[in-house]
Amino acid sequence: MWRSWRYTRTIEQARGGALNYITLDRAAFSHSENRLADLRVIDDEGKEIPYAMLSQIRRPLEPVKLSSAVRENSFVPKEFTQVVVDLGEKTGFHNNLRVRTPETDFINWVEVAASDDAHVWRVVNARAPISRFNKESLEGNQTVRYSENNARYLRVRIQETQHPFQVTDIEVFSSPPANNEAAAEDGIPACPCAGSGCKRPAIR
Repeated sequence: MWRSWRYTRTIEQARGGALNYITLDRAAFSHSENRLADLRVIDDEGKEIPYAMLSQIRRPLEPVKLSSAVRENSFVPKEFTQVVVDLGEKTGFHNNLRVRTPETDFINWVEVAASDDAHVWRVVNARAPISRFNKESLEGNQTVRYSENNARYLRVRIQETQHPFQVTDIEVFSSPPANNEAAAEDGIPACPCAGSGCKRPAIR
């Protein structure tokens, strides 16, 4: 009855009549559908064995501020304020930055571009807002997310045309670690009462 199933995996070192824990790998998740609703455990005679699912969810680590230095802070009249940040030769992957500014009441669009040599640039976020409204007691948001990369240089253009937009620093943060599927750490214990009319539910 299992011949039409397209993916199987042999369970090694299973002990009959005892509690067994099996950690699923990524291959099991990639072949499964509907969050493991189609997962079955069968014995060597093709009989289905009841099991229970244990799940452990890991919280993603906080992004780390990367070492950086401002190499340019300039203003092009009627166009934008431009800040170029150098992250060093061996920077890790990054995907968000924070604009440090003493400006109090503003909302502006920001363009972020990345470069390996500070000459050839590629836009990694063409239009993102930053804001703050002290008059309304609103801190707003000065963080900009962009496509993940490990380029050494970032170019930030703040679209304020009337006057230089004050920037004291650009803080760049590492990309958060890849968050494994919530169930990637699940253990699948075979029920010790298998074969004795156990009513423990399968995955739903």
